[in-house]
Amino acid sequence: MNSLKRSALLLALSPLLMLTLGLGVQFGWGWDPCTMCVEIRFLLAACSLAGFVALALPGKLSLAGLAPMTLFSLGATYLNGKLVLLEQGILEAFSCSPFPFYSQALPLQDWWPQVFMSGGICGQNDHLVLGVSFTVWTLLGVTTLSIAILANLFRTIKA
Repeated sequence: MNSLKRSALLLALSPLLMLTLGLGVQFGWGWDPCTMCVEIRFLLAACSLAGFVALALPGKLSLAGLAPMTLFSLGATYLNGKLVLLEQGILEAFSCSPFPFYSQALPLQDWWPQVFMSGGICGQNDHLVLGVSFTVWTLLGVTTLSIAILANLFRTIKA
């Protein structure tokens, strides 16, 4: 397995690890996700799926998976950044809808409510890890993921 495929595998597995962590704190510690958190979960799941598509395609065709993977990870980073701004009081809480953006076309909250049903309120997070909001840690994770995916995308284009 060449280095591009190894990094693609790592990038496809990383969002799954983040989702597993999110579900772990939800069910292990009782931290209910808000609507934006659920939207971030959706984007991470889509990111991972696109990563496995990229992994399955040979050479430059892997860009057909890496391009959407990049968009999904950047979308997750954007939403997570917005969520941090909500927590800080910079954005108003009314900017968080009670329904995920995909709920009408793809009712995942009905099909898999344990993962895609929101129970928390956007911007109201009192969960700290090492004195830092869990949302900030998540932002650090999805930002790092986005940078790694962009680097892999450019490496694949150059190859």
